[in-house]
Amino acid sequence: VEDSDVPQHIVASIENEKQESEKRRKELEEMHLYTTVHVHSMHNFINFQGFDISPNERSKLYSPELHQDNEYSLALRFLRSTKMDDLFREINKTLEVPDDKLVQYWTMAYRKNYTLRLDCPVSHSSDGMTLEQVMKSIGAERASSIDLFIEESYYELNYLSSLHNSGKLSFSGMNAKFLSEVKDKVSRNELPDSREYLKPTDDPHRILIFLKFFDIGKQKLQGFSHATVRQTEEIKVLANSVSSMFENNFPVKFYEEVQPELIEEVDSNQQFVIAELYDGDILTFQNVPSRTLSSLPYHENVTEFYDFLRYRIKITLSRTEESDEEYVLPADKDTDEIEFWVSSRSSYKELSKIISSFVNAKPDYIRVFAVYPNGRFSMSSESSLDEYLIKNYTKDT
Repeated sequence: VEDSDVPQHIVASIENEKQESEKRRKELEEMHLYTTVHVHSMHNFINFQGFDISPNERSKLYSPELHQDNEYSLALRFLRSTKMDDLFREINKTLEVPDDKLVQYWTMAYRKNYTLRLDCPVSHSSDGMTLEQVMKSIGAERASSIDLFIEESYYELNYLSSLHNSGKLSFSGMNAKFLSEVKDKVSRNELPDSREYLKPTDDPHRILIFLKFFDIGKQKLQGFSHATVRQTEEIKVLANSVSSMFENNFPVKFYEEVQPELIEEVDSNQQFVIAELYDGDILTFQNVPSRTLSSLPYHENVTEFYDFLRYRIKITLSRTEESDEEYVLPADKDTDEIEFWVSSRSSYKELSKIISSFVNAKPDYIRVFAVYPNGRFSMSSESSLDEYLIKNYTKDT
């Protein structure tokens, strides 16, 4: 067979496969020369709903379908021989940082409880070091990636609060539009210098705390800001700054997000050091809803919502074909399946109420069955969902 006898599209296909194979081979050979840098920032923090400050792929609670692209840290690939000042310059350019002097970088590390939190600021003495040298200094020389947090002083809570109170900035909500507005004003030199709000690298008595906000009305938990404070200050200084940002000035209580299994209310009259709060710890507050909502599932406070995040699973209800049984979804429904996330600790009554909102039937008229390979079993009206889940279940049930 001559080459001319082979159809051109087959020749092109084979050539493309060869090129892809060569590309993969080269990437594998050069893999040890590169490191993926995950840059966590306020831009993903304010969109993130979950534990830590970004989706944590090491967590047993992680599921990619729970998160949107804007919740993830920025992932950039660098040669391990890249100088840190060049690396920071590239990140600042990508994030459109208005002034390099207004930001500071932190390394991040996993704690013993597998939470990803701040480790320590990257000092200016490291600017001339390579990425590989920095990774070696923190004991991560064999890792294929490193996590950094960019501390942007113009997003610090006390700075924003002072601008809002003085009328130099109007706060409408912590979202991408607001962050963009702040950054634009900084770029045009319309706001005061914010450098003093960076955590000093030479002052061990100042710490950086993350804050999250649970909006009860929207049933949403998201990043709110970060704040630099003195360890000897009382926690209520943050409550004052938070409250001043909102028109209704609701009373602020803080809950520490220690880990998924431990959410603790903290005493705002305590000093940070007495409450054992350190760099990278997370405090969450909630608002007071203006009215009672009927959304399902509904969580009355932040601890209930954290409990939901820890135990949530995805339920799929499928239509059964050619069946006259009452539990089958009506044939005129637009979809073959109904999917929703619910706590595995939900009671039968809570589950039936949620299902009723999808199938347009009263909860009392709904029967729920757990279906297994060896049959189906009607759920007791006094039971909870977790009683019918197979042990070691996945998030898809």
